Amino acid sequence: TLTSIDLTKNDLAGDGVIECLTSIPKLSSLNMAGNPVVSKVPYFRKKMIVASKTLRYLDRPVFEAERAATEAWATGGLESEREMKDK
Repeated sequence: TLTSIDLTKNDLAGDGVIECLTSIPKLSSLNMAGNPVVSKVPYFRKKMIVASKTLRYLDRPVFEAERAATEAWATGGLESEREMKDK
């Protein structure tokens, strides 16, 4: 089972990258540094964390507090994310 992928500096771009990567059911570690998708797709990190429940590392650790805040962002926007961070 594929759980860890290093795609550093592969010139990956576009929203389709998120769909492709989140279709890997047990993905837990992903290195994406140096790819345009990271900086050009708005909220790339948040979208990946929300869509991939098993992801624990995305260029740096995904801690539970970040996951909770990101889940709040996905359902209620920035205000909900801020409220979750303040808890």
